[in-house]
Amino acid sequence: MWNLGNFFLGKFPYGQASIPACAEMAQKRNIKTGRLKSLLTKIDAPCLYHGSFQPRRRKTMHRFTLYTHPYSRGTNVVWMLKECGAQYDVKLIPFGEAMKSADYLAVNPMGKVPALKADDTVLTETAAIITFLAEQFPDKHLIPAADSLARGEFYRWLCFSIHLEYAGLDKIHRVPDSSERRKAIGYGNFDTAFVTLRDHLAKHDFIVGDRFSALDVYFTGLLNHFIRVMPMRGIPPVFTADEPVFSAYIDRHTARPAFAETMAWAQQAAAELEKQA
Repeated sequence: MWNLGNFFLGKFPYGQASIPACAEMAQKRNIKTGRLKSLLTKIDAPCLYHGSFQPRRRKTMHRFTLYTHPYSRGTNVVWMLKECGAQYDVKLIPFGEAMKSADYLAVNPMGKVPALKADDTVLTETAAIITFLAEQFPDKHLIPAADSLARGEFYRWLCFSIHLEYAGLDKIHRVPDSSERRKAIGYGNFDTAFVTLRDHLAKHDFIVGDRFSALDVYFTGLLNHFIRVMPMRGIPPVFTADEPVFSAYIDRHTARPAFAETMAWAQQAAAELEKQA
């Protein structure tokens, strides 16, 4: 039986079968628009992402267990899990002895949170975890298609976020800046790193593309921590003046329902840990 999906994929380079192009070809083959839409939704091979067809991967449901603390980067993972609509369990790990215990070191030898167990596989590092989750829930469109240029941009900014975090921490801890140091480290200096991000966000609502992605979870969490959370804890702010571009970016994404749910979870988790202390 003739397969419309295979026909389109055979006529276009991988990932380039746009809806208008498919519609035009369908018209030439006397396929009615309604029939086209019906067939496209039933195709086994491709699915839509940013207007192009990509292979639909068979979804494997993993059993997720998150080891975390409400005052850690693990909050970003909780946010991501909620954006994905994932089912998961949470094991709260108090700071201090519990995080360095033999039981937890068997999960993460670094003795840090978060750690995500997917079945029997343990993942650490927040950036890696949220990227993995985005790939596990392709229907949520939280990461660009695997072979797209946008996926390359995603990786660029994912790696950049690590430099950004180090730049911010160096600023907070007043690490001396010098031309020799700028040559030796990947991000140059604080101003270079954050101006690069500010210029990008001044022109874009999202880190990559025209929709919310896993990167926006990570960058919103990072900027919110530096600009709003740390000063509330008595830590000197990394900026001496207001940053309207960053503030607008934070406000835009913290308005999402999943973020509000995450903050409610964090308050409840903190209260639970306090009772256990």
